[in-house]
Amino acid sequence: MKNNVLITFPNEVVKKGLWNNKDLIILDDYGFWVYDGSSGKRKLKKDPIEYEDLSKIRDELNWWSPIFDRWISESFMNEYNRIKSLILINQIIFYLKKYEIKHVILMTGVVHHLQDILISISCQKLNVIQLYLYSNVIDGRLLALKQKGNIFKREIFMYKKNKHKYEKKIEAFLENLNKGYYPKSNNKISAYKTSYIIALLILNLRGLKKIFYVKKKKNNAKIFQFEENILGFASSLKIVRRQNQFLKKYVREALTDEEFHDKTKNKKTLLIAAHYQPEATSFPEGGDYSNHIEIIHKIRSIGYMDDLFYKEHPGSKMYIDPPSIFLTKVSIYKNLEFMKQMKEYNCFFLNFDFKITKNTSTNYIPITIGGTLAIERALNGYKTIICGLPWFKEMPGLIHLDSIQDKKEIDELTLGYDKKIEISAKKYLLKVLNKNTFLNPYCIGTSKKNDDDISLGLEEFNKLIEHLKK
Repeated sequence: MKNNVLITFPNEVVKKGLWNNKDLIILDDYGFWVYDGSSGKRKLKKDPIEYEDLSKIRDELNWWSPIFDRWISESFMNEYNRIKSLILINQIIFYLKKYEIKHVILMTGVVHHLQDILISISCQKLNVIQLYLYSNVIDGRLLALKQKGNIFKREIFMYKKNKHKYEKKIEAFLENLNKGYYPKSNNKISAYKTSYIIALLILNLRGLKKIFYVKKKKNNAKIFQFEENILGFASSLKIVRRQNQFLKKYVREALTDEEFHDKTKNKKTLLIAAHYQPEATSFPEGGDYSNHIEIIHKIRSIGYMDDLFYKEHPGSKMYIDPPSIFLTKVSIYKNLEFMKQMKEYNCFFLNFDFKITKNTSTNYIPITIGGTLAIERALNGYKTIICGLPWFKEMPGLIHLDSIQDKKEIDELTLGYDKKIEISAKKYLLKVLNKNTFLNPYCIGTSKKNDDDISLGLEEFNKLIEHLKK
């Protein structure tokens, strides 16, 4: 039995570097490229496709609707894209079977584009192992995540064949954190990205350009390509205005630090540390909790009826986020209707500057879908409640929301500093990261360029492929 490896949608540098690896099958926008031993060349396959029964796939596609909503601007295109997805899933399944592919490497940390959805669903149907390359927050290097089934079955791939160690890296990460800085691998929130006037100006310039722009003829050979992130002028304007309305109202209604402390004096409180949305860390990594409204419903369902507090993510101030995307589309999730609903649930807003990363308060505990906040607090000896499926979900100091059965368990939580959590959290990260990460010259999961050598990165890639074929 063969044990072929497939890599999906690599960038041009990776594709060129791995093109002559005979053990590798490559999928790009054009289709499947397979190395032909007789000619010594890689060829695009055009086999007659057999038909699968995909009657149950529609439900799986619908589960991914937040990603469709993020990237497809007009809802009337959703049915077309679902049908296109079914056709392409059928083709992927055919080639996975034909070449007896056992491992698929996706050039991303987690599914967050339409192409990735097709790969994940196809692999699930055939029980093929998916490997995702996740940029870890400590230093931005790649951690391989293994998934056999859906994202709820994702786990860390303990490769342990690289040399990179993390004792000093974790110390530097903590030193940076305790000086009050964001992790160095984080996307920078600049004045340019958060300017409403600049966003409107660029929107108008783009609108004028479209009037005189002659659209290029579509390349119909790129069968796996979806038209993502294409918005008309009116829709773009509405998205930005809704975000601006939300931000203004949020700032007006947010409590000061003093008001928050007065409200929470002498009682244990839950504080929702919001995620930046739309982003893969909230969906699909949020699992059953990709929206903060769903989190509140869960909290209320276990009998917790006290006031809740909500701290918005600073990234929600960004209207644009070039070069990777243009409009952030924050207002899909954060808008006036969202605020109104939160207030009806007795949820109070905290100001953007409120610090919760390291706080010695013993009367509140943060709740995050799966943010870096949880790592930061654990390394400093504090507990955090998580709701989603981050790669570090087994880290000491983290409590999953699903594990809490009633309000009494929240009341009994000890929230102060715990030396055992600090020590065991660091041990956990060292166990997971030491000798287990890859170079990231491809800038996966980060917009920041680094000095990683592309040739060394490709050498590591080839060794990984060789390992998977054994």
